[in-house]
Amino acid sequence: MRPYPRCLAALCTSSLLALAACSDDGSAGATPEAPASDAGEEADSTAAVDAAPEANAKDAGKDQEAGPCTPNTQPDPPDDDGLDTNCDGADGVVGRDLYVDPKNGDDTNTGTAKLPFKTLAKALELSDGTVSILVSAGALSPEPIAEPVGLRIYGGYEKGFLGAPERSRTIFHADAGGLHITSDGSVALHHLTVEGSSAVSADQPSSHGLVFEVAEALLDDVTVRAGDALSGTPGKQGSSGSAGQTSQAGDTVTCGNKAQPAYAVGAAANAANLAGQPPGSIPSKTPAPTGEAGVPGTDGQNADGVPALEKDYLSFAHGTSGSNDGTVGTGGPGGDGYLDTFTINGQQYSITGGRGGNGGCPGNGGFYGVSAGGAAAVVVLNGSLTVSRSRLATGFAGTGGDGGKGGSGGKGGPGGTPNITKNGSPFSTPATCSASTDPLQVNCAAYGGAGGEGGRGGTGGGGAGGWTIGVLTKGVATVVVDTATEFDLGKPGTGGMGGVARAPDGQKAPQHHIP
Repeated sequence: MRPYPRCLAALCTSSLLALAACSDDGSAGATPEAPASDAGEEADSTAAVDAAPEANAKDAGKDQEAGPCTPNTQPDPPDDDGLDTNCDGADGVVGRDLYVDPKNGDDTNTGTAKLPFKTLAKALELSDGTVSILVSAGALSPEPIAEPVGLRIYGGYEKGFLGAPERSRTIFHADAGGLHITSDGSVALHHLTVEGSSAVSADQPSSHGLVFEVAEALLDDVTVRAGDALSGTPGKQGSSGSAGQTSQAGDTVTCGNKAQPAYAVGAAANAANLAGQPPGSIPSKTPAPTGEAGVPGTDGQNADGVPALEKDYLSFAHGTSGSNDGTVGTGGPGGDGYLDTFTINGQQYSITGGRGGNGGCPGNGGFYGVSAGGAAAVVVLNGSLTVSRSRLATGFAGTGGDGGKGGSGGKGGPGGTPNITKNGSPFSTPATCSASTDPLQVNCAAYGGAGGEGGRGGTGGGGAGGWTIGVLTKGVATVVVDTATEFDLGKPGTGGMGGVARAPDGQKAPQHHIP
């Protein structure tokens, strides 16, 4: 309540005395002397004005009525109008409360309204939870605050700590993790702005404005804003499988130093492979068919997109990498040929078809795409939070990374060439194999079929898109937000692409609770 102006009372008293001194004929009589008690009272009033000339001048020009102001012992808690109701020179109680002026203060001062500190840290050194800390216009970058018994901070004042505070005047800057406040008691913030930085590290891809771990907290006429989050990185592509070779009698196929099933080995000459593919045809000199490709590996799972807290930071779990469980390609069938040594017209021949190629090894799975970071204006890890006539805002959330593609399967080994000798020396087949060029087809044999390509590795799962959240609570923490509070949440992120579908997109959530 504003004190009743003493000047008005003095004016009324003077008028009444003048009227009483008038004569019957209307002439003014002598003004009686003021009583000694009144003179003393006037002297006290003048002394009070002299004791706080600056405050009285400001009060007169702003919210309080013009005239002398009498100091009193009545409570003067900081208020929305910034009134000096106890006439001590500033809003609040000078001599008890602590004052901070980021622009003009000095930490060697005494922390009064006329001699304020420069930093919040200095005021916190002297705070015991029973006093208020009043902060004028300017920017501060406070360290994490730990006040066991509680905390009351009022910002938004102009120089002198009088007049209605505005929350845009006092700004607390924080890193991407947000301003962390812990207390076993109550914490109240009034008339100020808290700005969290945008995320810059993959170890901390999310951004927060404020983080509370308190018994109870109040945000009253406060703007809290988180910065932008980081996007997730795409998963690396899996490495390719090793290529097969032309099979040799009695060999095995190894992929990653691990022996593979028999179907990976190319068939012998004139033989079908394990998939039942026939050998090549002699008359047409057609190579045997290529072996069948291996089965692809299993794709990884996409991230689930459910918000979580990891080391007090908003996070999203990743999906899984693609599997290496693709199979080797089927070995190729052998080429057709006589398979025997024989003599015709005194010439000794040995003619066999080419062996089939071994199957290629499977590709390795692609790596998962990294989930994006999110943005939360306020995180409440413990206790209760009340938000009144405030603004909770965030920047943009990040986009989830695409899953890495599975590595391609190794190429199948080439089919073997026919083995033809005449009288023990290599003998080439004619360009064509027909009755006119070789009536008995003794010089004819088919090439072996190539091995099948190995199965590709599975594609990695896509990363989740980040969320933008006004208030994020955990466990037993609770929050109550009044209807005068507004939310201004940035765009959530899209999910990254997995094998056949995208991971979940992020969401906008004024409030979200993590059990």
